Amino acid sequence: MTSVEVPIASTSRATIIQDTFGGFRSEIDAYNDRRDRLIKASRDITTASKRLIFHLHRFPHAAFGKDIQPKSGAGKILAEGRAKKDEIVSMIIDLARREGLTTEEHVGGGIEKDVSMEGTTITDVFEPGRATRYDRAYGGGLEEFIEGISFLHFLEHGNVITLEEVQSLFVKDGQIILPVTPQRYVLGLSDLSGELMRFATNALGDGDAHGVVSDVLRILRSLCTGLDPFVPLIRDFRKKQQVTMQSMRKI
Repeated sequence: MTSVEVPIASTSRATIIQDTFGGFRSEIDAYNDRRDRLIKASRDITTASKRLIFHLHRFPHAAFGKDIQPKSGAGKILAEGRAKKDEIVSMIIDLARREGLTTEEHVGGGIEKDVSMEGTTITDVFEPGRATRYDRAYGGGLEEFIEGISFLHFLEHGNVITLEEVQSLFVKDGQIILPVTPQRYVLGLSDLSGELMRFATNALGDGDAHGVVSDVLRILRSLCTGLDPFVPLIRDFRKKQQVTMQSMRKI
């Protein structure tokens, strides 16, 4: 039987194709692994943020808008709230650095690093725009965190936290650790309406002698008016605006 010789060029071409698709497979596996880790971390951030919100609802209505002393009951609640906030910020910063979501210079520059995942070692190259690529994987946790710190900010200052103030939490040495997009900020801020409604209705049970309801209504009207232009720009945002309107009606 006569053997058929395979041309060297054909063999090389087949090897190149196999290597190329092998690279694609590795990239897809790395993407899915990172996405799964971010989703899990987002759940942890969401849980911690909900605990922060639950803690802040212990704030006494009579102390709202007053000069709060650090050793008072209200002062201790706010201090504990700030400590919880700092813990969540550290969680998010560690996550951003670990998963390469940061824009810090020392992470980039084409420097490769080995990342071990469950016994498998892959080469992780800095990827510009990775935070945007994985935004949907961790965005839910970030929104819940923004809701929590917005509530804390309201109790401390009686107004709405700005995007710049939120972003400043994730800036170290002039470098943005994790970019907070306007979309995530708006979505997180919109969810604040439910917590404000709950805080105001509880204040009504106390007689609202300290004007909590009027301040909450002022903030809710401001949110509803200020965020309304984003309705056609953000998916399903109309539903959130409807919830804000319902919160005002309930009060």
